This record gives sequence, structure tokens and C-alpha cells, in this order.
Amino acid sequence: VLIAISDDGSVGDLERFHRALESLGSRLSRLVKFRDSWAFIGFKGATAEQVFEHYQTSDSRVEAVVLDTLRLYSETGWLQTAAIGPAKRWDRIIWDATVPDSTWLEMVLWATNKNSGQVDTLLRSRAVSRELDLADLPAARYPRIHLQAKLGTLDGRVTPALKRWQVHFLPAPDLAVAPAVLTQNKDTVLVGDTVTMTLQIHNLGLQPADSVAVSFQEYDSGVGYRTFARPLRNQPLAADSIWTVQQKWTAGFRSGLRTLLVSVDPGDQINEVLETNNTVTATVYVRPDTIAPQILITYDDRKIVSGDLVAVRPEILISAFDNSPTPPDSSRITVWLDGKRIAYNDPSPVLHWQTPSAGASAVLRFTPVLTDGDHFLEVLLSDSGGNSTYERNEFRVASDLKLLQVMNYPNPFADGTQITFEMTQPATVSVRIYTVS
Repeated sequence: VLIAISDDGSVGDLERFHRALESLGSRLSRLVKFRDSWAFIGFKGATAEQVFEHYQTSDSRVEAVVLDTLRLYSETGWLQTAAIGPAKRWDRIIWDATVPDSTWLEMVLWATNKNSGQVDTLLRSRAVSRELDLADLPAARYPRIHLQAKLGTLDGRVTPALKRWQVHFLPAPDLAVAPAVLTQNKDTVLVGDTVTMTLQIHNLGLQPADSVAVSFQEYDSGVGYRTFARPLRNQPLAADSIWTVQQKWTAGFRSGLRTLLVSVDPGDQINEVLETNNTVTATVYVRPDTIAPQILITYDDRKIVSGDLVAVRPEILISAFDNSPTPPDSSRITVWLDGKRIAYNDPSPVLHWQTPSAGASAVLRFTPVLTDGDHFLEVLLSDSGGNSTYERNEFRVASDLKLLQVMNYPNPFADGTQITFEMTQPATVSVRIYTVS
């Protein structure tokens, strides 16, 4: 029986209480006053010499403490290690014990299957001492193991003794990333722009990683994370070394804050010391494109006004200018001549792309064969942001050589004049100036 009193130990029938304590061997319980300290360890039928009892008055300001040793004689017991590993490869297990007669020892090796999550018992042995090869134990399936020693005795007084147990293994690598090792050249871009991310993957472990896979994903509220790149390093990544990965991400046409997730060893193929340092996120703000594109149309290297003459076989260059980093393609530039849409895949191509110059995003070269008379050309240009521009040119074609609208200014003149005229075809022109005086 273990009893202690602190502060107030009053009971209803105090005399009966004291007699009960004295039957357990107490001889100091009757001294206890208000706020005195008293502690007692005894047993039924004990004498005062067989118990532990301590009494202190409240004035002493000392706690009453008694100590004793209780010996328990158990017939069985067990020892168990914490998880051992993770291992890149298991080597061997060694144990050594002393097992007297009337005692026994059983060694158990168990592990959690990484693939199924099931706890598997891999070994049971009552050998006193043993060295067991674990080379055939697949570390990919069992990255961590536990040892358990069960001990037993028949009389409770003689015990077996486990003197040594060891597990030898090749430790696993430890791949690690963190926000500090992921950089990006831009954190704000226009729709359609590209961001370059640079990631440093560290192997903090003591062994090389045979190969390293990385996944780059973009979060989409509709479908979750969508993978857009999977770089793979087929060469080993040595211990205490770094692999630098560069990956481009194109913003597309959706504006707003975008979240990118980078995962190292996404398939969990590598046993690692820590799995919590294998992911890192980045954010990019994508600005909407609100500026409309511009169109420049030239006919044989010149701009025209409505009604101008154009050659029968002109070289028409349609230049697109836009602030978007995504150049226009055939789906974004539509050309009509006299109300008929010009196809890009025409068997006799008259409309094709040309290398852009002078800051243009794209240039189309249009080389139609025109008939005499009035014509009109229409161009519709849209960009990745949904902005569009429309332009219409009206012009005339005359296949015969004619000299039109000849005039000069000033007229008459004394020192000089400007002569203007319009020709339907390229030709050599001679100018004669006569005096009337």
C-alpha cells in the first residue's frame, strides 16, 4: 500500500483510519496535523521495521518522501528497435545472446511493405547466435525494417540476455529541394510568354542515387495538377552533389495567378531518408493582353491610299505587330481579296510566311495576279489575348501602260517646280520643260 498526505488529510472516522494504518505497520500517522506532510509504504500485517514511513511538520517546509524498490518477476518480455533504414541495399543481420536452461529467446524481423502497406514478418528464429545474409531482401519493397527480441523464462528468476544485435546495410540517398534552390527569370509575364525555371537538386545522402526523375506540373482548378515536363537524369547523382535542371513553362492564354509544382522522384522509386523535402512550388502572375495588334500592308514596298494604282503582279507584304510574345499563325491572320478568302494551302501558293523583320511579329507575302479594274484587300488579325484589328485597302489595276494625272507645281515657275504623275506600269520616263518666253 502506498499512501501520502499533503495539506489536509482529515477523514470522517479518524480513529478507525489510524487503526487501519497501524495494521499496515504505521507508527507516525497520529502525528499528522493540518498541512503536515506524510508518506508511507507498507503492507498488511507489517511491523514498523518492515515499512517505509516519513513525516514532516508544516513548519519544516520539507516534503515527506519514501523510497522503495519493487521487484517484478515476469515470465516474458520483449525488446524492439525503432525503424532501421532506409536502405539502398540490405547486407546482413547479426545477433548474440545467452540463453540459460529454462529460458528461451526468439528473434523476429518484420517490416512494412512499401507497395501494399502490409506488415510482413520476414524472419522468426530461436537461434542463440546467428549471422544471416539479407542480400535477397528487396530494399525497394522493404526500405525500413524492425528487429524484435522476445524473451521468456519458466521460473521468473533466471533470464536470457541479449548481448548484441546488428543490422548491416547500404544507406539510401536523400534527394532534397527547397524554395531557395528554385529560381525563375520572371514572376510576372504577359499571356503567351515563357518563364525559365532553374532547379538545383541536392543529394544529401551518403550514397549515390542511380537515376533521378523530376516532374513539373501546373495546377488547373478543373483537373488538378497537369504535368508539362518530365526531365530524367540517367546517370548516377553522387552523394553530396547537385544536379541543375532548367525547364521552360509557357503561360498560355489564361491570365491570373498560376501555381507550378516541382516534384523530385514523383514515382517514389528511390528510398530516401526524408520524403518531405522532395517538392517545391512556384507562382507566376500572368497579365492579360489588352493591346490590339497592328497591321502594315505594303504594295511593292509602298503604302497606298484608297484608289491608288497597283501592279498586275504586285508583291503585297502584310506585317503584323503585337506586344504578345506568341507570334500569330495561320489561324490568327485571315486575308480576303475581293471578298474571297485566300487559303494557305492553295495548290499554287500565293500566300506564304516570310521571315519577320523590323520588329514585326509575323510577315505574310501575298503575290496575286490581278485583273484590270477595281479591287479591295481585307486583313483580319487577332492575337493570343483575344484582341483583333481589321484593315481594308481599295485600289485599281490597269494592265496597259498609261500616264495619268500629270501636273506640276508651281506653274508657271521661275527657279523650280515639282512634277507629279501616275503610271499604270513601270517604265522609263523622259521629262521636257519648255519656256514660253
